[in-house]
Amino acid sequence: MGKKIYLSGATTDFDNPIGWHEDLQEEYEDLEFINPYSINDVDVGTGEAYNHPERICEPARKEILDSDGMIVKWDSNTFLPGTVWEMTIASEIADIPIIMEDNSRDWIHIKYMCKGIYKDMDKCVKIMQMLLN
Repeated sequence: MGKKIYLSGATTDFDNPIGWHEDLQEEYEDLEFINPYSINDVDVGTGEAYNHPERICEPARKEILDSDGMIVKWDSNTFLPGTVWEMTIASEIADIPIIMEDNSRDWIHIKYMCKGIYKDMDKCVKIMQMLLN
């Protein structure tokens, strides 16, 4: 398979939290997307994630370091500390490009880490493809 793109950011909704991850995988079958919700065996809806954060963080860090790029779905109405942590690893340690979908406003520190911020996820994927080719 081709380049690996790590997906980070807000969940779709409570009933289908990884819907946008799945939608991208179906639409862009030629790309390899890394869904952080599928790289460990921890049910994030339970206290297990809080009691054993290394079971969430260590696999995520490994996948980010092994990825070629990151696409982020930002939601200004949601507290996203994990996303900011993942973006920091991508930007400062892995030195891979980050493209973000954001329909709200620019955040200075977030904008600094991104190669681009767009209002449309399809445009995010296309820009990432251009950066990685």
